[in-house]
Amino acid sequence: MLLPIAFLTVLAYLSYFYYTRVHLTKQAMEYYRREFEKAGYRVKFIPFRLYSLGVFGQMIEDQNKHKNPTYTLENHCQECDVVVCSTFNFPVIELYNVDLIQAFYANGSNNYVKFEPLVGNLRRVVGSGLAFSEGDDWKKKRRIVCNVFHFDFLNSLVPKMNEVVDYTFQELDNSQPSVDKKPGELVTFYHSIVGNILMRFFFGGDNVKE
Repeated sequence: MLLPIAFLTVLAYLSYFYYTRVHLTKQAMEYYRREFEKAGYRVKFIPFRLYSLGVFGQMIEDQNKHKNPTYTLENHCQECDVVVCSTFNFPVIELYNVDLIQAFYANGSNNYVKFEPLVGNLRRVVGSGLAFSEGDDWKKKRRIVCNVFHFDFLNSLVPKMNEVVDYTFQELDNSQPSVDKKPGELVTFYHSIVGNILMRFFFGGDNVKE
C-alpha cells in the first residue's frame, strides 16, 4: 500500500515541477517572443533548457571556442534588438535596442525587480545596500548618493586624486629596494593610495602629507 502512495506522490511532484518550472517558462518565453516580433523588433530566441545560463552561457561557449571574450557581443548580439532566453527556470529578456533600453528605464523600471534567487542570498550576506534594494527604499538611497556624488563634485576631486597619486609614487621612487631593503606589498601600496584619497575627501586637508 505504501509503495503505490509513494509512487503517486513522486509522480504528482514531478508533474507539478514540470508544469511550474518548465511548461510555464516555455509559455512565457514564447509570449515575449511573439510580442516583440509583432512590434517589429529583431528577436534572437534561445530555446529553453532547464539548466541554461542564457546569453552568459553563450559567452562561456564562445570564449572556450574562439578565445575571445567579446565574440558574443560582436557576432551574436549586433544582429538583434532583443534576446529571449532563460536562466535556469526563469524567462529572461535582454535588451540591445537603444529605444527599448531607454523606454525600460524611463517608463517601467518600477515594474521590474532584481533576480531574487541570486540577490536574496547576497542580501543576507552583505545587507540591503543600494545595489540590493527595491522600490521606495532604492529611490531614497539613490537620491542620497546622487546628491552627494554629483558630476561637479566628482570632477572637483580629480586634481586632489592626482596629487595624492603623484605624491605616493614619488615616495615609492625614493624608497626603492636596495640590498638591505625589501619591497613592500603591492596591495598595501594601493590601499595606502585609496586610504589617503578618502581621508582627504571626507576629512579635508590641503597638504597631501596630512
